[in-house]
Amino acid sequence: GATLTSLCPLLTEMHCLSHGSSLLPADSIVSIEYLQKYETTVDAVYRLYSSFRGESDGLQELRSALDLCEIDLGSPKAIHWTSIFPAVEAIDSSWPTLVLLLESEAERSPVAHGLCEELKKFQFVAFTKILLDVLPIFQKLSRFFQIEDFDLSILKPIVSATATTLQAQKNTSGQNLQEFLNEMNEHPQDDREGESRLYYKGVELANCSEVHLKHFERLKESYLESVRGNLLDRFPSSVLEAVSSFSAIFNPKCYPQSLEDLGSYGVSELNFLLQAYSRVVVSERALSDFPLFKRIVFSLSQLSFKDLCVKLVYSNSEMHELFPDFAVLAAIALALPLGSVLAEKISRGRELLKRGRSRCAKDEGLSDLMKIAIDGPAINEFDFALAIEYYESMR
Repeated sequence: GATLTSLCPLLTEMHCLSHGSSLLPADSIVSIEYLQKYETTVDAVYRLYSSFRGESDGLQELRSALDLCEIDLGSPKAIHWTSIFPAVEAIDSSWPTLVLLLESEAERSPVAHGLCEELKKFQFVAFTKILLDVLPIFQKLSRFFQIEDFDLSILKPIVSATATTLQAQKNTSGQNLQEFLNEMNEHPQDDREGESRLYYKGVELANCSEVHLKHFERLKESYLESVRGNLLDRFPSSVLEAVSSFSAIFNPKCYPQSLEDLGSYGVSELNFLLQAYSRVVVSERALSDFPLFKRIVFSLSQLSFKDLCVKLVYSNSEMHELFPDFAVLAAIALALPLGSVLAEKISRGRELLKRGRSRCAKDEGLSDLMKIAIDGPAINEFDFALAIEYYESMR
């Protein structure tokens, strides 16, 4: 880790880009007190009605959400409800049913009484609407990382667009929250002049005073700012610049349509990469080779980003011999942990390291294992019978 940090600092940052199953980190809720209370409430609702055998469609939606998201309520690990869109969606759609059921059970169940009081609060319903506006945004971003061979050049624009959308929701309101605010019905209170009661879907909401509304507005702003800040921390500008630069240099489909436009193309992006990885490349040589490199890449327009990088990294290829600095940069580009195979690569790498440390006394053994993992063949293509026959003949 220390060697990698000193050699390729940007690469170590990139290894955090799509790590984990959610782009909304669970520890982000610690900084906002209400989020913990909201998650505790939602967790209690699911645990109370997960085994409910009634005919209510609303409660069937809750059970379906558990099955869809493969949520194990028996697991000791805390469930991060505010990042699970189908679970929040089920809470929202079954809200009136839940309130009525909890009211009917409130007299004989203190738990049901407490949950009923919490669910009827304006802040609970309004925050659910915020999540319905925010979570789909991150779902789209997560799907981007599931594409096997996606276009790296759109990473920077899509992160920027996501941050802009979150900022816009902070300044105004998302569609679901706005619809909720518009659908609330106001009824004057007979005993208190100047005050009114707010109803939503036939249920009277609690804690709707001006003080509560102002408190919710601050909650909305702090939550959206926290989410936006986490997003920008997850994708630092230097990393986005590096990813865009790799794409500009090594993706033939990003190149200009005509040779005449190749002149100054990619120069600033290459300079950025040469500066970032100055320890492993010869900048003067790379800049000198760049015009010829661009012309060759232009002629290989049918290749994908990955195909071109593999061609450069392969030690017996002409391009590897002609452009040694670009071969090094291509190797780094291939190591970028982006896409749906990230978890598989990490798991495989850890297993190789574990085996290498336990079985190989010398560094050469670990190097051989890593070479097999990198160069192949894939395990489903390996001829084990032939390997055994060869091994037996050596004994």
